[in-house]
Amino acid sequence: MILNPKAILFYISILSQFINHQNNESVQGAILSGLFIVTVITWFSLCTFIFNYVKAIFQKPKFKMVFDYIISITLIALSVKILTTKQ
Repeated sequence: MILNPKAILFYISILSQFINHQNNESVQGAILSGLFIVTVITWFSLCTFIFNYVKAIFQKPKFKMVFDYIISITLIALSVKILTTKQ
């Protein structure tokens, strides 16, 4: 996010809407920034965990074979449906 100017502009435009300008703005900004950082770290950690879990499942040969068969049958059925459909 540091090197992406669009993300920085988006973050600045969203963050400023939630700051109460009658109170201490720097403390509010620090709290909101900290919450944002915690949220982003949690989200990307969750995504990493899920993608690693899915990767581990797909590395099992039996699951991969069954998945390939299901996808193959689905694609063949869709192509037959397209061939038999008249406009």
